[in-house]
Amino acid sequence: MRLVPNLFSDGVPNSSMRGWLLAIAHFPNSLYDAELFFWLWQNEQERMRDCREEYTESEVFRAASNRLKKRRGQGAVTGLVAISYLFLKDRGLRPSLEKASRIASEVIYLSGEGSVLGTPDTFAMVGDQASVKAAFRANRSVAHIWATELCFRPPRIEQQQESSILLDELSYYWSAKVFQERIEAATDTRDWLVWSLSGVEPLELEQATTYDERSGPIDVIEQAFESLSS
Repeated sequence: MRLVPNLFSDGVPNSSMRGWLLAIAHFPNSLYDAELFFWLWQNEQERMRDCREEYTESEVFRAASNRLKKRRGQGAVTGLVAISYLFLKDRGLRPSLEKASRIASEVIYLSGEGSVLGTPDTFAMVGDQASVKAAFRANRSVAHIWATELCFRPPRIEQQQESSILLDELSYYWSAKVFQERIEAATDTRDWLVWSLSGVEPLELEQATTYDERSGPIDVIEQAFESLSS
């Protein structure tokens, strides 16, 4: 287990917690690359807030985002498998990668490989079970973050005030932490080298929203499970 750094400064939450967690989720094996990607992402977010309706992506950010489409797709697959572990646990079944990857593969088949029904985004995913297993094994250290990304549904930035943006950042952190704790309770994660969110808790967390599979792909996961059981 590894502790995610730089989330808080003297107990005060950093204002771009989601961006930092996503940077680690994209580069779980290199903090250096995660830091570079976060710097680029943070600058782009600042431009978006400053320019509002006149905002257009920078060419550098667009190029970096395009290069990361495959990695983001693998992350989405990882999140699906993680939520499938929880789905199995909640139904009194013993979760395993074999069972969870079958459900995730069926979800991708039912949804179409470019999307996941019930989530607010599209992903470049490959849905055969062998590819699902490989993607999960490569990214399981950040499975809780990718599960959160599939379920996170904040208002659009241009519709928000600064105080609510910070609260959404806290909600993202808290949701990922709850996912981590639930996954660790559902299965043995000792060899996953999890990027842990344990540590300092800010007082503002009492106002945070918990996003979970109910705001994400739970309906299609249930559909996939029923399809495989019939």
